[in-house]
Amino acid sequence: MGDRCSACITIGGDLPEALCENLLDLIRDSGAGPDYGSSINDLFTGANKKLSHRARLELLMAECHAFGCQKHLALYDNEVNYGSFPDLEGFCKNSGLSYDLHHDSGGEYDAGNEYIRDGAYITEAHSTNNGDMDYVPTARIILARQALFEGNFHEAIRLLDEVVGDLWKLPPLPPFRIVP
Repeated sequence: MGDRCSACITIGGDLPEALCENLLDLIRDSGAGPDYGSSINDLFTGANKKLSHRARLELLMAECHAFGCQKHLALYDNEVNYGSFPDLEGFCKNSGLSYDLHHDSGGEYDAGNEYIRDGAYITEAHSTNNGDMDYVPTARIILARQALFEGNFHEAIRLLDEVVGDLWKLPPLPPFRIVP
């Protein structure tokens, strides 16, 4: 049964065309779609049955663009087990794709964000329950501001590094592209 919550995985990077079918199958199996409550099943029915896997994936990308995600493949589901898409995430890691994963809080865990670049884990952070913004404890930020005001730049940087961790080193999510 598990603990279900809403989650979003935003994928970037270069996907070899030969892997389009694998990615589509994993997306369909995950139940995710270009918006909460949607799926990609329509890509496999009607006139779309005759499309190539690349053409189906390009249609999905166009749907993501229609929902506001211009450069990435953003997939949502409001019934994700423990806020994770394990098979889809494993495929991305093994294929060298990058992704950002956001999940809301569940009964046993806080909301969070995970950042993977080129298939490698970068960092994770707790997030607010009001979206995918990373949680930053304001008390530590206030102390850093006070240290700056007093001219204690080393203390301010130490406090900011403590609060932000590795997030400031996070490279941007590359655009999602299908490559030969």
